[in-house]
Amino acid sequence: MKISRHVFIAAIIISIVFIFFFIFYETLLSQTKIIIKDINIIVTTTCLESWDSKQSSNDFLKESQTPNLPGVFFAGMHIYIFDTGGDGLKIRSSAGLNGIPIYLGLEGEEFEIIEGPKIIDSKIWWKIASINNPRKIGWAVQDYLIKQ
Repeated sequence: MKISRHVFIAAIIISIVFIFFFIFYETLLSQTKIIIKDINIIVTTTCLESWDSKQSSNDFLKESQTPNLPGVFFAGMHIYIFDTGGDGLKIRSSAGLNGIPIYLGLEGEEFEIIEGPKIIDSKIWWKIASINNPRKIGWAVQDYLIKQ
């Protein structure tokens, strides 16, 4: 039985296309595996660097440190309290809504960021010190701070 020339050429073309798609799929799949592996390594490293063995996993998820990003708030930056509707901003003894209010920052008052950020209670917190009264130090939520 003879195979016609056209059938033979079609079989070769289909085989080449099949091989091409197989190689493409394997390459794409192997790159995907590497990307997932790299993400896992980054997450693991971040968790290990930030993990305190005394913290429970729930505490770790509620409170975490974030890196200082260019163009965003950072330690040493001068900021002002704004948009409080004239009520002022509660400056707390510790970051978080459970921190005891110890001072009231007035609308327009200038502060310097001295520590942070901390993310607690789904808010970003900074430790700030008043420029006019350096003893007026505490934690404030970023929502009512603006850059100089």
